[in-house]
Amino acid sequence: FPNFTIKNCEACHNEGTFDVPNQSKSLPGRLSKADEVTTMDRNIGTVPSYVTGPASRACGGCHRAELIKEDDAGKLAAFSQHMKGGGYLIEVEEEEAEGVLATVIDYIMALFN
Repeated sequence: FPNFTIKNCEACHNEGTFDVPNQSKSLPGRLSKADEVTTMDRNIGTVPSYVTGPASRACGGCHRAELIKEDDAGKLAAFSQHMKGGGYLIEVEEEEAEGVLATVIDYIMALFN
């Protein structure tokens, strides 16, 4: 686990609930950076930490991990652009990620006041 099959989705979702979450019903989240690999050459290089919207967090977390695991730099770059286009994806330094996440949450919550 994760095994990146439909059964992996069913670990958290009931059948029929695999759609993108409603952006107004969930808070932003954080995708941690990928560990640096020093034992082999990788195509993807470093993968930073991101603060992202609910859809990118929910779906992107697993799909991103799969592309990192597969070391597919081209598809990872395209997927990151897809996540940016369908919501937001803010690259952050690891040590600043929690502060940026709090700022984004405060900004989003103010929109609903």
